[in-house]
Amino acid sequence: MAASVPGSSAGGVRHSLVTYNILSEALCDTGSFKRYSPADVDVDVRWGRIESKLRSAMEEQCVLMLQEVSLEWASRIAVLCAQMGYMPIWRCYGSDFSNHMGVALLVPTAKYDVRRVRMARVGKELEHLIPRVGEPCPPETKPSATMVSIAAAVDAIGDASWWVLPPVMSRPVKQVWRAVKRSVGIFRKEDLRLPAAPRDEPWKEARTRHNAVVYASLVPKEDPSARPLGVAVYHMPCRFRGIARGVMTLHTWSLAKTLHRWASEDGADPVLGADFNFKPADRQYRLLATGSLLTEEEEAAAAAAEPSFVEDDPRGSSAGAFAPKDPSDFDGRLPAGLRLTSAYKAVHGAEPDFTNYNFADMVGDEPFIDALDFIWVGDGLRAVAAPALPSRTDDGVLEAGPYPSEAEPSDHVMVRADVVQV
Repeated sequence: MAASVPGSSAGGVRHSLVTYNILSEALCDTGSFKRYSPADVDVDVRWGRIESKLRSAMEEQCVLMLQEVSLEWASRIAVLCAQMGYMPIWRCYGSDFSNHMGVALLVPTAKYDVRRVRMARVGKELEHLIPRVGEPCPPETKPSATMVSIAAAVDAIGDASWWVLPPVMSRPVKQVWRAVKRSVGIFRKEDLRLPAAPRDEPWKEARTRHNAVVYASLVPKEDPSARPLGVAVYHMPCRFRGIARGVMTLHTWSLAKTLHRWASEDGADPVLGADFNFKPADRQYRLLATGSLLTEEEEAAAAAAEPSFVEDDPRGSSAGAFAPKDPSDFDGRLPAGLRLTSAYKAVHGAEPDFTNYNFADMVGDEPFIDALDFIWVGDGLRAVAAPALPSRTDDGVLEAGPYPSEAEPSDHVMVRADVVQV
């Protein structure tokens, strides 16, 4: 059932937006999801269920923002789009492990003219912010030639073993192998540089991540004079533990800057749909919702030059004690002129109780359930409706999961919002 905002019958074009992580088939097998029914993780069975959900949204001319679109899913989606009158725009950037999964925009061509398409690797926007990492090692700190040769041989053996092992075994073997290498100090040849300080690591990793944003400027055919929609889709790196959470902070900030620049150049109202991998209580959510990474108290401490450690802030403190060479570039704020609102929250007063519910081996000993998927819109748009999503307190909801299941073919649920221009 779709909740509506009172007085939502305003004139103008109504835009229906969907974000949906469809769970790459390469990440969903009986090895990683061994607690599940084999049918619920079967590639063809799952595709039939995913296709049904996509068709329903396409019949209502929704703009779809999809994540975990592997090469397999992209091939099948291309056929579906041809049948349904949609233009698929995607970027696959992942590794063999995920079958090169990426993100996709699916645009109904009967409703919109596509004026411009853009793609970017979000980490590349951060290249000028990396502090101290990559400077040549002083001669006295360089590993010996013998150590370099041993490291190269060890890595070659490890790489070869990953190719010959079946997928169900490759992940744990990789994790153990990396832990062993870290414990004995083995580096690859390309790592023979000045090691980064612990608080520099988020900057270095954020730059090298391949996660890409796909953007399209869409003009509604029923009103060509209307402002375009600047729709972007993204999948945040899964770096939600410890100091590495700064990677997500940097990508959130860089993503917002990129979207703002593109939408401003097109005179478009920005829309951002993604699996953000952060929760409503996290700082990255705060950055998008309020425009600042810091609380008011932390802002005051920073203004008074009284640094205090701030979790998830890659600078390490509210006063920027660990900031890069040009700290003014990263100030923990959204670009001036960009204000974003969560469409679902605007309609319901709160985010959904959860959008992800899974119990894969990588999750741990307990199922994971929380809200990770959101649709953000600029202040030129107003959310007028959004189908209510289930809550853990609803009868039978917890028992119907974890996902994927017969009713939910991905471990994420589909999030939809309808918006109009103001």
